[in-house]
Amino acid sequence: MTSKKSSSNKIEEGFGLAIAFIIISLILLLDIVSYDSQTLKFVISAITGSIGVVGLGGLEINNFTGKSFNIDNITIGLFFVALYISASNFFDGDIYQTLILILLLFGIYGLATGCINLLMHLVNSENSMKRNVYNFTLFIIEIIGGISAIVSIAEIFI
Repeated sequence: MTSKKSSSNKIEEGFGLAIAFIIISLILLLDIVSYDSQTLKFVISAITGSIGVVGLGGLEINNFTGKSFNIDNITIGLFFVALYISASNFFDGDIYQTLILILLLFGIYGLATGCINLLMHLVNSENSMKRNVYNFTLFIIEIIGGISAIVSIAEIFI
């Protein structure tokens, strides 16, 4: 009984921590907290938002469902795409851009692998339609969260 309660508490604490990181990121983006340096504010916002999205999507949703749907591949892929977007604006030159392209490669690979694995799981699942709709809803929430993280990081540098 205690191990089940302890496991439940860990999941709740993980969700709470991930959501806290995302909310801190949004507070910084909405100028509720003022910083003298806008760049520092955006960098901290991007870091906290990325940690929150990767933690929520990559780890906690898998812990909550009890199965691995490879959503972690999707969120880590989105993280690498966001790194590519931010790094490509910092570094000039063909050599640097070529090296940074590796981040985009890993990002697209993670996104594609995660989406394909999730869709294959939903198609091959013996679960009821209600469970499939629930899993698909989690997938859509994860995609929206990842896209919002990428957009917030891209706003910094564009």
